[in-house]
Amino acid sequence: MTSTWYIASQNPGTSSFLDSGLVAVNFWVRSSADGLDADGIKAAAGGLHPEWDVKTPGIRTNFARQLELFASEIESGDVIVTFDAAARDVMLIGKVRDAYRYEATATIPDHPHVRSVEWLGTVDRAELPDAGASVKFVRGVTVRRLWDAPAPTARVLDDAPILSAELSSSRSAGRTAPDSFAWEPSTGRHRYVLRQSFRGETSERPLVVVMLNPAANHLQGFRRSTTCHSVRRWGEARAYDSAVYVNLFSHIEPNSTFLRRVPVHELNGPDADAMIERIGREADGVVVAGWGNLPPGFARGRYDTRVAEVQGLLSRPLMCLGLTQSGYPRHGRGWSPTDQLQPLP
Repeated sequence: MTSTWYIASQNPGTSSFLDSGLVAVNFWVRSSADGLDADGIKAAAGGLHPEWDVKTPGIRTNFARQLELFASEIESGDVIVTFDAAARDVMLIGKVRDAYRYEATATIPDHPHVRSVEWLGTVDRAELPDAGASVKFVRGVTVRRLWDAPAPTARVLDDAPILSAELSSSRSAGRTAPDSFAWEPSTGRHRYVLRQSFRGETSERPLVVVMLNPAANHLQGFRRSTTCHSVRRWGEARAYDSAVYVNLFSHIEPNSTFLRRVPVHELNGPDADAMIERIGREADGVVVAGWGNLPPGFARGRYDTRVAEVQGLLSRPLMCLGLTQSGYPRHGRGWSPTDQLQPLP
C-alpha cells in the first residue's frame, strides 16, 4: 500500500529538494541510520556532532524515532508532501524513487540523510484528503506519516525538474567519466563562478548561464544537481562543450526563500561584479537567464535593478528558454534539449 509522508523543508527549503532531486533531513546525526532502530541511532550518533550531544534525552529520542521512519519505514513508491514556509498553501508532491542512503559529503549542506525523489508538481492544501489539516509546520516534527493512500494528482510546476527517466539516460549515455567542475572561490559565503565541462577538463565552446544565487559549493552537490544535468543536455544538443554559471547574487544559500533575510550589502561579495564582467569578455557563446521564479518576499525592485546591472556587466542582452507563468525566465532545472531561445523581456 502506498503511504503519504510529510517532510518539513523550512531548512534547507524546497528549492534545494527540487534542484537535487532529493528529500533530505538533518537531525544532527552524522552516521548512517540504515537498518537501525531509534536506540541504535542514538547509540551511533553520540560524540559525532556537538549539536546532537547537547540535546536533551527527550529531543534525542524524538529525532532518532523520526530518522528511523525516514530511513526504514518510507518505501520506494511512497509519496512525499512538503511545502515552502513562505507559501504554506501550496504543497509540493513527489514520489520516492529508491532506498535510504547516508552521504558523508552531503549534497544538500548539513542534510546527509537522503531519499531520491521524482518531483511531480503541486496541489493546493485544500485539495488534500483532510484539507491539509495534518500538514502543518510543528517545531520538532520533520517526518510524519500522513495517510496510507496516495496524494491527489499534482499540477506540473512551471520550472519542474526533467523526468527521472530522462535524467538517468542523460547521465549514462555514451559517458566514460562524469562532468568536471571548477569553482571560485572554493570556500566562504560567496561563489562567483562555476565551470562545468561536459567533455573532460578543457572547454572550447562554453555556454554562459545566469542563475539567482549559489545553493552549494562542493563537487557532490554539483554532480547531483538537476540543473547541471539539464543545462548540459540542452547545451550538448547545440554543440556546446561546457557551461559557465554566474549569479545575480553571489551569496550562498541553499534555501532561496531565505535570500530576503540577507542584508543588501551581503548579497554580493566584493569580486562578484568583476567576475561577471570578466566572463562577459571571455565568452563568445550565448548568455541564458535560468534563475526561475523570484523567491517569495524578495524585493522586486532590488531584483530588477540587479538584472539591469548584470546585463551591463556582461555587455550583451540576456536570452531565456521561455517564461514561467509569473513572467520570470524558466529555471535551468526544467530545460529540455528541444527548448528554443528567446530574448529575455
